[in-house]
Amino acid sequence: MRHLDTPDLSGYIKSPAGGSLRVRLREVEEVVSLTGEVTFGMEDIEGINATEPVFYELVLRREGEGFSLKGPLRFSLGLTCSRCLKSFKESFESFIDLRLLAEQDIWEEELELTSEETGVAFFKGEEVDLAPLIWEEMMLCVPIKPLCMEDCKGICPYCGKDRNLEGCTCGDQKESALGEKLKEFLNR
Repeated sequence: MRHLDTPDLSGYIKSPAGGSLRVRLREVEEVVSLTGEVTFGMEDIEGINATEPVFYELVLRREGEGFSLKGPLRFSLGLTCSRCLKSFKESFESFIDLRLLAEQDIWEEELELTSEETGVAFFKGEEVDLAPLIWEEMMLCVPIKPLCMEDCKGICPYCGKDRNLEGCTCGDQKESALGEKLKEFLNR
């Protein structure tokens, strides 16, 4: 379950719509289509650069006491390869599928989260800012260990050379020396 008042992205949003993606929920009678782009303008936050526009085509639909929010996102992020430490850009396509509910009283007891509740976000008041939901969906797309290419060889842990650009024999020499010592030990 998510609360829409975190994270605070107000200092980073650079959208043509004036800096936020706020929707007045009382004005949503049945269905509202939201199409556009938003730029977060965040540079080098834990190896992620989110400076290019995020394109969205969202549908906000009133459903009983709450709302459903669905639609695709298209965006590119600047990432740092976890093997060779080079910067690269990767394009993503994702799909938001959330149920928005008015925040109830905070539960004092600990509750177990069910799989149905993972697609629920809570809001306070008459407006909802969709930017934190878009940001969260973007961050969920980022791989745990980003790679510039699937077969990236990384950097040599001994000499620091980029093994994608030039080969080195440091690893072979160290491994063979260790292998010989292990063979000697096992042959005793």
